[in-house]
Amino acid sequence: KMPLFFFIFYLNKKLTHSRYDHYCPWVLSPIGERNHLIFLFFLLSCLIAASYYFYCDVCLLIYQAKKLKVTSEAISDVLYSLLETYPVAFGCTICLFVVCLALFAFLFIHLRNISNNITTIEIDKYESLRQERKKDGDDTPVVNFYDKGFKNNWKQFLFPKKPKQGEPMIIDID
Repeated sequence: KMPLFFFIFYLNKKLTHSRYDHYCPWVLSPIGERNHLIFLFFLLSCLIAASYYFYCDVCLLIYQAKKLKVTSEAISDVLYSLLETYPVAFGCTICLFVVCLALFAFLFIHLRNISNNITTIEIDKYESLRQERKKDGDDTPVVNFYDKGFKNNWKQFLFPKKPKQGEPMIIDID
């Protein structure tokens, strides 16, 4: 079975991605320096689409609630009537709300990581190094040497240096 992380062993070779961040099961690809901007736009477009569908679903439920002849003005009675009458639309609204929250969280995490010029893998490495130092009694802070400040981090992310034409992605591990 093929492992789902940033390297794939095949005939004693390793496929590596510069500044590897994570493996994304939704796009079936490792996310690194070369495709991180595209992945960020993918997340943003998914968030916009899910928000639009959520908005349309809420508008549909409000329209249907106005058509229902509910005698009580209490919001709980209206919601209960909607749930009874339109369970699928009500369930879709709840699911879309959860999806919007999850996409917003993913987008926020990636924007924060870009602002600090750090990858998901580096966060894990720095945390294990912090714990190891703490266990040894060393209070020296772990420094992210990639961080060049908010403005320069975004400049480096948005306008990366172009790789040389035909630059190989496969590197021998010997």
